[in-house]
Amino acid sequence: KAAGGTSLTDMKCDYMYAIGNSKETADPQNCAQVQSTYGAACCDGRYTGKMACDVCKPWTGTLQPNKTFYKRCTNGDKEIDGTYPDLAACKAAGGTSLTDMKCDYMYAIGNSKETADPQNCAQVQSTYGAACCDGRYTGKMACDVCKPWTGTLQPNKTFYKRCTNGDKEIDGTYPDLAACKAAG
Repeated sequence: KAAGGTSLTDMKCDYMYAIGNSKETADPQNCAQVQSTYGAACCDGRYTGKMACDVCKPWTGTLQPNKTFYKRCTNGDKEIDGTYPDLAACKAAGGTSLTDMKCDYMYAIGNSKETADPQNCAQVQSTYGAACCDGRYTGKMACDVCKPWTGTLQPNKTFYKRCTNGDKEIDGTYPDLAACKAAG
């Protein structure tokens, strides 16, 4: 079912004057969150601030802000779990819209209170960094899966094909989507 809206208003970046002068953003951490969240949409140039958690710090490259890291399928305000290459696949799963989530979102994640914690930051760096940072990972993993091996991690190699129906995983091994669909 659609969200049921009756009007759509363009929110212009001049609204940042009000946000920038609010009591809430006087707090340095809240200010950093607002700067990175809205700055990506409203400011030209590049981000030069310091993030509480720099997503690309353990990578040899830099953040690729215009790269899509996830396609978000929704129906109203409900997110439809899964991976969708296009709107048709999203609609087949019950969604009504598919939004490209761009890596500029990492500015907001990098300044959130949650990622200021070093353990949460390390998780974010490895999860989102793989999708949004160029170069190779140079950070230290809590568990390096390749340590007992003579080679290195091959990040683009497929190790498993996960078959799901909504948010439920279908156990088994499936060589292609047709086999997955037949099982689910």
